Amino acid sequence: MGNYYHLFIQTPEANLVEGMKWFQNTVTRRFNVRHREWGRLFGDRYKAVVVDGRSPYYYETLWDYIHLNPSRARLMDVTRGQSVLDYPWSSIAGGYALMPHQRAKWLAAEQGLATMGVEDTVAGRKKMANRLDKRTA
Repeated sequence: MGNYYHLFIQTPEANLVEGMKWFQNTVTRRFNVRHREWGRLFGDRYKAVVVDGRSPYYYETLWDYIHLNPSRARLMDVTRGQSVLDYPWSSIAGGYALMPHQRAKWLAAEQGLATMGVEDTVAGRKKMANRLDKRTA
């Protein structure tokens, strides 16, 4: 999955275009400086899909789609003892599964976990990861 990314963004204002422009420009500049490269990093314009926040079904479907992507891409395999927690580029391993003080401040993990019906506790985070692992099998 080195050629695309997924973001689940809630924006209080209708400013997604400006935010995505800033995000992609910043990532491109930082990547190019770090790797001594030049030029575009992303291809076409991003694709945005509006999600109806009144129904938890939409959130759950999008959550699963995003976090099960490494499994669909065969980058991890639960039948070999791997977990969604083993894919380091996911917000599961790098965010939601971490203790609150270890997470990036911008990640609304508590809200995301609550939407998925689990508490932001060790047991709740484990339940969330186990649920995803079962979906990959």
